[in-house]
Amino acid sequence: MARLQRALGSSNVALQFANRNIEGNNRGSLGMDATLFFTRTFGVTGQLVQSWGPHDTGTVGYFIRPSFDSPTSHFHVRYTHLGEHLREHVNAIGFVRDDDRREIDAALTHTFWIRSPAFERLRYSSNYNIYWSQTGLLRSWQIDQSLDLELSNRFNTRLAYSEEFKRFEKDFRNRRMRVQLGYNTREFQSAGIGLQFGRNFDSDFLLWTASAGYKVTPQLSVEYDLQRLVLDPDPDDASTWIHVVRADQFFTKDLFLRVFLQTNSAIDRRNLQAVFVYRYRPPFGSIQLAYQRGTAQFGERSAQRNTFFFKMTFVF
Repeated sequence: MARLQRALGSSNVALQFANRNIEGNNRGSLGMDATLFFTRTFGVTGQLVQSWGPHDTGTVGYFIRPSFDSPTSHFHVRYTHLGEHLREHVNAIGFVRDDDRREIDAALTHTFWIRSPAFERLRYSSNYNIYWSQTGLLRSWQIDQSLDLELSNRFNTRLAYSEEFKRFEKDFRNRRMRVQLGYNTREFQSAGIGLQFGRNFDSDFLLWTASAGYKVTPQLSVEYDLQRLVLDPDPDDASTWIHVVRADQFFTKDLFLRVFLQTNSAIDRRNLQAVFVYRYRPPFGSIQLAYQRGTAQFGERSAQRNTFFFKMTFVF
């Protein structure tokens, strides 16, 4: 693997080559990427890749993304082309999530500073995405819209709507409406509640959320998150209560304890983690003791086993 990069003022251009021999067959790519700024607010990023491997067609990938950025606004539009055999070639040396697509996406955000006795600012955000296969078959589209309003009394509210089309074993049309209310969310000591509802892969859903952070003492802080999901119909019994608690206790700045607890009623998950840290030679010389009750795989039923960890670092 080799990479050559050249800075051009605030812009840069690079060439990259990579190859991997697997059982006598070479797979890899040669590509160029660039980040170009023409003004303080207008720039273009792009990449072009030619891959090789067992296929002779569908081996090229590229994208181009012009964008505008200012202190209060952002806009971009991007076109992407990924050949139908690109992933099979380049995943020998890297990772491409999907191929066989021609994709367009665009996003726009703008912040309106109101600064009245009651209102602070209003932020609008939108994102649009659509892609087809190389033969022109529509595979997906998605639209996201949101409004965020911050009040002068530290309260804020958010309205968001998303709708999407997904083609898998059949066509799905998903929708989600979200309403959130928060207090002092820019700080640790904060609270928020939310409600989401809509339809997701042939099931109607209702999702309640709540979160809070609080400093019990200057040395002890606690965070709590709650999610309540109800699906109808629910053939997989995925409706659930999820509780997450985090706590930090600092005895001194170099001696502290951190605790994490997570439960999920749908998969009978009860996962507890705790780590005790003593930095005897800060910032890197430390002793760490950790305990885990349950397994850490995300979204899976937790086997209730006990695990202990010990780590010591020393800086010469």
